[in-house]
Amino acid sequence: WNDDADPFVNQKGDWIFLETKVTTLESQLEDAMLAVHQIGDNRFVGCSESLLNPTTSVPSTSHGSYQFGESFNDLKDYTRRYQPYAVASISKATYKKFSPGDVMFRFPVLPQGLDLEVGTSENPSLLANFGRDGPIPLLLSGYRYFRGSVRFRILFPDNQ
Repeated sequence: WNDDADPFVNQKGDWIFLETKVTTLESQLEDAMLAVHQIGDNRFVGCSESLLNPTTSVPSTSHGSYQFGESFNDLKDYTRRYQPYAVASISKATYKKFSPGDVMFRFPVLPQGLDLEVGTSENPSLLANFGRDGPIPLLLSGYRYFRGSVRFRILFPDNQ
C-alpha cells in the first residue's frame, strides 16, 4: 500500500498494475499548466516561480525571501537569525510540582558557540547533529574576545 491506500500488491505478494482511461474536458485543459518547448531544451512553465535555467543574468530572489520566507539584506540580519538549540519537554504532572522561582531547565550561554551534546555513535543527538552551530558562533570563532550580547528566544507551546 502506498500513502494514498492504493493497493499495488495482492495477498500473494504479486505486483498488480491497473490501467484506467482518463478523460478530460477542454475547459479543464485551459486552466492546466503546460510546458512549452524552448530553444536549447529549456522549458517555460506557465507560472511565476524562479526557474533554474542557464542565463546571463540571475533572477532576483528578494534577498532569499522567495526561497526561505525570510529576507537577509546583509550579514548583520543573517547573524541575528535564531537557531534551534535545545528541546525541553516537561509533563503537566512534573510541571505542577514546581514552585514559583524554581528552575525547570538550564543551559549554558557561551559567546564562542553552543555547548552541543552530540551524543555517541550508539545514541546520537539528532537535534545537535543536524542543527549544529549557526552563523554567529562560526563568525565568532575567528575572534578571541567577546563584546556585545547573546540573545535567546524560549518558545512554549500554545496548547498547554
